[in-house]
Amino acid sequence: MSTPTGGPGDQPNPYGQPSPYGQPSGQPSGQPSGQPSGPYGAPPTQTGGGYGGGYGASYPGGTSGEQPQSKGMAIAALVLAFIPCGLTNLVSLVLAIVVLVKKKGGKGLAIAAIIVDIIVMGVVAALVAGGFWLFGNVVTVDNAEVGQCVSTDTSDSDEVALLKQDCSEPHDAEVVVTGKLTAAEITVYSTDPGKICSDRYAEAGKDVNDVAGDTVQLLTMDLSPEAGDAFLCLVENADGSKLDAK
Repeated sequence: MSTPTGGPGDQPNPYGQPSPYGQPSGQPSGQPSGQPSGPYGAPPTQTGGGYGGGYGASYPGGTSGEQPQSKGMAIAALVLAFIPCGLTNLVSLVLAIVVLVKKKGGKGLAIAAIIVDIIVMGVVAALVAGGFWLFGNVVTVDNAEVGQCVSTDTSDSDEVALLKQDCSEPHDAEVVVTGKLTAAEITVYSTDPGKICSDRYAEAGKDVNDVAGDTVQLLTMDLSPEAGDAFLCLVENADGSKLDAK
């Protein structure tokens, strides 16, 4: 029996028979040349930009760390909002607005921070405005001026609060003398403080009979003043009625 040939140089075909369906000799049937084999003879599936399962696919919308970062900014904004300081509240507002613009999380905290900022800044602004108003309207023995009209609060027998009033309207009292107590005046302060006021008023070339009120009150910062301490004298009506506008 002769041996089938067909290889180069009449070498025996290693497969023992011609390749089926016209496949070249030496190539296993059913598999294209050069293609790697997948499971069950099928080529590997390509997903997500590489071979294998879909776990390598990227998520749309940015990295997963952006939402925690945004929430952290919102928490910081809310904490800073409770600090009553203009600069701190401005920083809080900026952080809260950035969180809302990003829309990545922490929206509720950011809105709460903005509300707290508005309330805190409103309270601070009111306190500052009130402080400026008091600074400009409170009359003391150190800043009083002769001729000023004032309202008096004598609810406390030892203290008198004075606020500026418009002299063109009826007012509680009027400043007629200001100055500093001398050593000689200290000797009569405890017995007749009104004499100090009338003497000083007369020394200024004024007639004590021309004062608008019927009583005089001397005020100092200390109930036991010393020489050199500031004082002022008020004229008012003993019955508490208003002095006439002037």
